[in-house]
Amino acid sequence: MGIGNATAGAKKSFSDDVLKIEVIGPDQQHLGVVDVPGIFRKITEGVTTQSDIASVRAMVERYMANPRSIIMAVVPANVDIATQEILEMAKVHDPAEQRTLGVLTKPDLVDKGAEYNVRTDVMQNLKASEKKLNALGPSRETWEQQQKYLLKLADRFQSITANALEARYAGDDAFESTSRLRLATAVVTRNELFSNDVWRRGLTMKFVYGKSSDEHAGNDGISVEDQDFEDQNYEHQSLSDSDEAASSSNNSQSGDDMVPTRYHIVDDDLDDMLYNENIPASPDKGIMKWMEKVYNSSRGYEMGTFDVSLVPFMWKKQTLKWEDLAFGYTSDIVSTVHTYIRELLKEICEEDRVRSALLSVMMDQLIERYKRAMDQTHSILEVEHNPMTYNHYFAQNLEKCHQERTKALIEGKTFHDGDNRELVEVSALFQNMNISNLQSTVQHLHDILKSYYKVSRKRFVDNVCMQAADRHLTRGPDTAVKVFSPSFVSGLTPEQLERIAGEDVSTKKKRVELTRHVENLKKARNLLVVV
Repeated sequence: MGIGNATAGAKKSFSDDVLKIEVIGPDQQHLGVVDVPGIFRKITEGVTTQSDIASVRAMVERYMANPRSIIMAVVPANVDIATQEILEMAKVHDPAEQRTLGVLTKPDLVDKGAEYNVRTDVMQNLKASEKKLNALGPSRETWEQQQKYLLKLADRFQSITANALEARYAGDDAFESTSRLRLATAVVTRNELFSNDVWRRGLTMKFVYGKSSDEHAGNDGISVEDQDFEDQNYEHQSLSDSDEAASSSNNSQSGDDMVPTRYHIVDDDLDDMLYNENIPASPDKGIMKWMEKVYNSSRGYEMGTFDVSLVPFMWKKQTLKWEDLAFGYTSDIVSTVHTYIRELLKEICEEDRVRSALLSVMMDQLIERYKRAMDQTHSILEVEHNPMTYNHYFAQNLEKCHQERTKALIEGKTFHDGDNRELVEVSALFQNMNISNLQSTVQHLHDILKSYYKVSRKRFVDNVCMQAADRHLTRGPDTAVKVFSPSFVSGLTPEQLERIAGEDVSTKKKRVELTRHVENLKKARNLLVVV
């Protein structure tokens, strides 16, 4: 080994060679204990040299670097722990502190009053360790503990959801973390967009009125209500009808400029079941010419009337875009609700593995409710394909259309009397009122569709919002946001509970280590109190 005093020529105080003593027996442990020299920074004349300092440090670090080594850092109790280099070296090679043991020696040499510093260190370590242990939450080894843990999460989930559905955002701090938890606001905003879209873009062709069927004389043939289409500066063209009559319209557009029917598209696992189509931004013109052609292609021996099947046929063509808009709306509400559920789970549960497993188990029930909403939307669309109403507002609208036509006929024929009242000669009422049977019938068909559209549009929007979205996704008795509830947790099997809430190996190991560490620190604290 070449060990000797530093004064003896080539002799040195430390050697890399190992003096090994083996103890062999049937009851012995497979364990090796290596006693390495202590770290020192100053040489002792005639005993150690500068090379000994480097040699000892390299030797100690070599053993520390071995991941199978258990580091026992021995520190005298009568020195400041914060200045001990061995502890810093141990932290470099074992940053997680999973294989390091601290050993205090020579407690009898501690100066009177110095134990206060040791007590402070112990209390600080105890506080930090207890914080780490509490962060793991209650132990979840048994199915009862796992169920209790999930029940607590479910109660919290439903409490926040109750506030979210009533827009009581001041009732919980969770709403400050992300706007995606403000569910009522998101749904109401999307409801209004849906209503506006059906009004602005729901028509295949614009409705008109006037003294003739001429639709090329500017805006004179568009009513005040229909003028709203023009005021919005929508330059996109409407959906082209697939039938020959619609496609032959002089004003039928190419439909190159499209707008989406979705407003809330996120990357999630629901793409296969959600709807995502584009539609033209505004309706076409040319409805009178189109209706005239449809009527001519199906007229019979009627006199001043028309085949009753014409209204349902024209109605279906006029509301073709309702399907795209309705499914786009319901898809957005599904996506909004699903995003809300994921964000709320992230808010109340810090463990990624628990959230992922919980959502996986919930997914079947969630998809079932999402499909109910989509199926209900489809049912509403099927019902609306067959025009029917008992709403007196339809008759009022129809009469209003007739009055508007009469008013258009006498425009320019009125005069004012001395009291500045607007008058019209009786004879003027009967001028230019001679129209053909074809024009009269087509105008009447147009007015029926226009009057019915005003009634059915509002009903349609309300039905989709209430029956499809509200009932199956948000506020109904069995909606998607009510899946994760105490009753859901109570129905989970022990295997499902273990899969969702059971602790993984690393967490269990960490909990055992922290528990033991806290117990040891408490014992040390009690001993220091006695001292």
